[in-house]
Amino acid sequence: QRNFERELSASKSNDMIQRGGHGLTLREQKCILYAISKIRPSDTEFREYAFDIKDFYAVCGLTDDNYTELKGILKGIADKSWWHRDASGSESLLRWFSVVRLNKRKHTVTIEFHKDMVPFLLQLASRDVFYTSYELKYILPMSSQYGPRLYELLKSYSNNPSWFFPTPELKKLLGAESYKNFNDFKRFVLDPAVADINAYTDLSV
Repeated sequence: QRNFERELSASKSNDMIQRGGHGLTLREQKCILYAISKIRPSDTEFREYAFDIKDFYAVCGLTDDNYTELKGILKGIADKSWWHRDASGSESLLRWFSVVRLNKRKHTVTIEFHKDMVPFLLQLASRDVFYTSYELKYILPMSSQYGPRLYELLKSYSNNPSWFFPTPELKKLLGAESYKNFNDFKRFVLDPAVADINAYTDLSV
């Protein structure tokens, strides 16, 4: 791993983690988490965050000649929306990014989070909301698409010694509703995700 990855951490509100489901690929999740790690606690509004394109290659597990694939990953994130259900039961359709720019000549990626992400990502400590922070070093080695999502979900409940989720709700939260048979859900979703969590993170599941 590149050294820059070691000290980075991402913070999300527990409301976002526990009530939102999305169907992101593993690479899309890693790219989003890297972008989130660049939000400063002092930021009062989202700005355009610019990164070295090689850092995005490293985070996504791409080589430097995968420019077209990187474009596809970022377009996939920008095009995807997801539903968030608040405590009252109201649901809102949300998007991650409002701006995505690539400059191959200058070797930069520039993104800006959509304004609807403000309650979930911005000034979490100062607003006295429950939130979860974790280091990217736990996520980046994972090979399971569902590992990062299950990890942050369990991390948000880490004050509890045990976790219980109705299977349909857990499938929805992990973006794994296509697995109708429980044995398939366990084999292709839960088992690989738990193996990644136990191998690479600070949780034992």
